[in-house]
Amino acid sequence: MMRALTVAVLLAAAPMVGAEDLEGLLEGKSSAQNQNGEAQLIRGQSLLADAIRSMAQVSTPEQNFFMRNIEKQEWSEALINWDSAFGGKPFETSESGKALRAYLQFKAGLPVTGLENLFAIDEAKKIHFLLLNMWREAAPETHPAWLVSRITWKPDFNELFGPAIEVKVRAADLSGAHKIEELQALSLRAPADSREQAIINWHLALANAMQDKAAEAAKIMAQLLKAKNNPVSQDLMNITAARMLFQNGYFEAAQKYYDKVPKKSEDYLEAQEEKAWTYLRRGEPQNAMAITQSLVNPSFSGQVGPETWFLRALSQIKVCDYSGTLETLRGFTKEFKDHALALEALAENKVSQDELAKFLSRIQKGSVTRTEMVRSTRKLPRNLTRDERLKYLLTGQTVLEKEAQSADVLFAKSLKTTGLQGHFDTLRAQTLERSQMARGAAIARAQELAREELAETHKVVNKMHIVETELIQQVDTIPRISKHLGVQEKDIDVKKGTTGSLARDTLKFPQENEFWFDELTNYRVDVKKGCQVRVTR
Repeated sequence: MMRALTVAVLLAAAPMVGAEDLEGLLEGKSSAQNQNGEAQLIRGQSLLADAIRSMAQVSTPEQNFFMRNIEKQEWSEALINWDSAFGGKPFETSESGKALRAYLQFKAGLPVTGLENLFAIDEAKKIHFLLLNMWREAAPETHPAWLVSRITWKPDFNELFGPAIEVKVRAADLSGAHKIEELQALSLRAPADSREQAIINWHLALANAMQDKAAEAAKIMAQLLKAKNNPVSQDLMNITAARMLFQNGYFEAAQKYYDKVPKKSEDYLEAQEEKAWTYLRRGEPQNAMAITQSLVNPSFSGQVGPETWFLRALSQIKVCDYSGTLETLRGFTKEFKDHALALEALAENKVSQDELAKFLSRIQKGSVTRTEMVRSTRKLPRNLTRDERLKYLLTGQTVLEKEAQSADVLFAKSLKTTGLQGHFDTLRAQTLERSQMARGAAIARAQELAREELAETHKVVNKMHIVETELIQQVDTIPRISKHLGVQEKDIDVKKGTTGSLARDTLKFPQENEFWFDELTNYRVDVKKGCQVRVTR
């Protein structure tokens, strides 16, 4: 009887000990004397343990053992011991119980599973506030699991995670222009001048632009360009602002924003091409020629799209640089013929998927060198590394592969401790299947990019045929006009704009055979007389 009473007293006292090391106390040691540091517990974990004891009415040895895992932050062990501690108990089905188990999954290397189970809770407001605080710290807006988890946003989670994460979760739902009012409401809820508000306002600016509300979009963009906590890159902000100005016919203003994109930016070549279009729209083809002189340099082979070559040919023919136009037409064929064949092979699934998947995986891990990247663009879509959808799929694949590995480790641990827990093995298989689906989706997206670029190339080919026809017509027209004017052919000096017909009029670029990066977009073209027929007699 005395022995039973002693055990009962010890079990009842265990919850009261809380953060103290019971074993150390029995041996007469204080927390400070514990050389292993096990008694130096984080206060937050002690508070959480006390809250769990209060909510779950902890009393059994299995539950007390579980609490030791919590106090030591042994998340994997706590998750493995969950069933033995709370399986079939009322706490397991409570909101706080579900949130705790989801939190353990998140911390044990199963972040996607944890988030999905958390958002399956119907009444999030009933979750204990300590658990809510721990979830806020564990799952910030930048965590990659948010991109992968299959979550339906619920209003109860507004206060838990805030508007920035709500926008991330509801990104597809809020992408339409008709969601402007909802985005405005989110922006008002977010803290002023915060990173969260900047993210929401970025989506709001894009939504207004999609709905042709240029003035409203411009006002928001102006604020974002000055915001200190703006998570959107300055280069993307500048090029977006330039596009908005271009779309509304403010070509000179657009050029100023294109010029803000530095040479080191991955958006630089695209910004320069679009800037060249502004010059052409302003009736300054010579300046468009000057920019494209850099862009069609062999050093950027595979990184510049076919539209750049069409822009160059169009600019040249506008100033009657016929020899230059012919050279551009030939260069276009040389540049894109083999590339188009490679894209066609990729689009038609004639390329090894394993090799492509390995390359995509290396891109995700950041192990592809700049030289390899440039070389790959000759056979792969040039926007492969910049496509946001592909980045999302590769991130999802990586997160899910890691989660499958974590589930495998948990399954192995469970066999050594609590016996067979097949749900970990089932979870591993399910997660691995999802990662394989993400892998397949990434390959499909790469093929889709190949088809899009192939279609773009074919479209530009048709435009180049029009330029070629125009070239033939203009060259053929010169003798007929001269004959009508009574001018003999020997007395005609055909102006060719940028190249000119005389040595003093000929356009010459420095270092034709050697390219220096400092030369990039620093060329100048002077066209004084353009397309004219000049009589020299």
